[in-house]
Amino acid sequence: MGGNQGLASYAWTGVNSFSSTLQNPSIPSATPLVSGTYQVRVTNANGCTATATTSVVVNALPIATASSNSPICAGSTLNLLGGTQGLVSYAWTGVNSFSSTLQNPSIPSATPLVSGTYQVTVTNANGCTALATTSVMVNPIPATPTTASDVTIYKGNSTTLVATGCTGQGFAIKWYETNTNNLVTMPVAPSVTTKYYAKCEQFMNGITCTSGKSNDATVSIANRIFVDISKASTPTQNGTSWTTAYGDLQTGLAQATSGVQNEATEVWVAKGTYKPTATIDRNVSFGIPSNVKVYGGFFGTEDDLNARDFRTNITVLSGEIGNQQVKDDNSNHVVSFEGSSVNTFFDGFTITGGYANFYAEKSANITATSPPVTTTVERGGGIILTAGANPLIINCTFMNNAATTGAAIYANESAPHIANCKFMGNQGTFGSAIYLESNSNAQIDNSLFSGNRGIGALYNNYSNPILTNCTFGGNGGYNGGIFNSNSQPSVTNSILWGNTTQFNDTQSTITYSIVQGGYAGVGNLNYDPQFVSPTFEGLAPNTTGDYHLKSSSLGIDRGNNGSILLTDVDLDGYLRRYNGGRVDMGAYEFQGNSVSSIVISVASGNWESNSTWDVGRVPKIGDLVIINNNHTVNLNGMGNAKNIEYRGTGTLKLNTTNGKLNIGF
Repeated sequence: MGGNQGLASYAWTGVNSFSSTLQNPSIPSATPLVSGTYQVRVTNANGCTATATTSVVVNALPIATASSNSPICAGSTLNLLGGTQGLVSYAWTGVNSFSSTLQNPSIPSATPLVSGTYQVTVTNANGCTALATTSVMVNPIPATPTTASDVTIYKGNSTTLVATGCTGQGFAIKWYETNTNNLVTMPVAPSVTTKYYAKCEQFMNGITCTSGKSNDATVSIANRIFVDISKASTPTQNGTSWTTAYGDLQTGLAQATSGVQNEATEVWVAKGTYKPTATIDRNVSFGIPSNVKVYGGFFGTEDDLNARDFRTNITVLSGEIGNQQVKDDNSNHVVSFEGSSVNTFFDGFTITGGYANFYAEKSANITATSPPVTTTVERGGGIILTAGANPLIINCTFMNNAATTGAAIYANESAPHIANCKFMGNQGTFGSAIYLESNSNAQIDNSLFSGNRGIGALYNNYSNPILTNCTFGGNGGYNGGIFNSNSQPSVTNSILWGNTTQFNDTQSTITYSIVQGGYAGVGNLNYDPQFVSPTFEGLAPNTTGDYHLKSSSLGIDRGNNGSILLTDVDLDGYLRRYNGGRVDMGAYEFQGNSVSSIVISVASGNWESNSTWDVGRVPKIGDLVIINNNHTVNLNGMGNAKNIEYRGTGTLKLNTTNGKLNIGF
């Protein structure tokens, strides 16, 4: 700056030909290039002059830069990059009060919450500062998907696995083989049982972020062995297709036994009649290998198990290996299970003609409560189970089998699950249909026992089976229904009616069932179940009779829903709980609405109160009303019923002068 007392003019000169006539000139946006010596010449009003000099120093500003490695995925390290060479200090600030004096700070395991703007102030050795900013983006990690259930496919087929929890714009499911972590594409067609997992990927902000591994989905390989008796004469029989099916079931079962270890094996059997042997050796049976699933009921062209119709395509396993006119040369056992696991299935067959040395003339008048010791050849005409065999026997019909003990099925220390089966026209001294011995605590569901003859269609000896939705009707002989020796079965949602004696004890647990003559237990009834066309027990053995329920049956909608699964079906294959209502009693679910109903008191209270009755409503005309044990029902107004039954100390009190009780309308 130049002096200013009485001066007339100023003349500045300096670096880079700088000149100015201002008293106090300036250089905008000065750079280090204008550093140097500057001179001013001043002239006063008298024309006198004087000069002065000054040195100018302009320091360089630092070059400030700010950047990062974003966008990144959550969980990665965010790296901030700032400054340049020769700087003295750095001052970073940013999201969530972030601060750092490092040149290149980082944030471990960054989350989307740290996304935003960051700035760095840099200061050089001369104390000059500069500022730079950068934007940071941290993408979220997609949620880990969940795979659907494990699946089983047949060797040579493929399947498309499904995972949920990965939808929306930019999302994609990627599948990997668990053992190798190799990326695979759907569908997959492994040759051996293989596990897979899924990851969810999301492409956003120019990068792809990947979730963690889902749970494993196992694709199990099932080997199918095809058997079709109509192919018995074809030149090529290797069991790998219906075209080249084995003509002999024993060959198919033997191949199943030698199947691939740790892989499921299924034997598919087409319609027709199969016998255990082409000889007259009575000791030969169809031995079902453990862990093998044997299915009957195929037409012989299906590629989908759900396409078979075992009710139409009847697959018969017959013990009639000798003279068709006599029985005592038949197979001792048509089918045998030994130590079979719960993964052993026997599904969709008719078993007939088994004859385990039953002699009707010796059994005609036997009334013994405990059977004598018998040999193996006298047990299990249809099926014999030993050594802890626990298979699933389902969708089967047992008819015209005979044995001294257990005409259709004999089980010793074995607990099969028997479901949706029919036992008709079988004869046995002990257990005309089933004999369970020595802790053979079987489960029997949705099954029919009719027209069998012997001591107990079901004979339990030191065994406590569980029966649900079974029907026993028209079974003859001594104690034709259920006979227990040192056993206490549990029976639910079942019907025992029209047999020679329904039950031989009072210690078993029976609930929500119709028992002729009555039986103590919750929900039990003693009313004719109204079968469509039952057969008189005196005509047993026979395979006649229709044990579906009429619309007038009081067994309709009277079972316990808590004893069944929503997926359970009746003996005809219909879903239990018609229209989602209450399950019926017996093996068949009535396909319609009942025209008759029962209303039972569940507590003491007023007749006019819905809460007094088990159906949640007041009785109507046509209802059978039961005043249950220890309940007192007060009638203060109008009451309607077809008839009224009192159980135990159940009491009805009429407390009105104007009310009315209509009975019998």
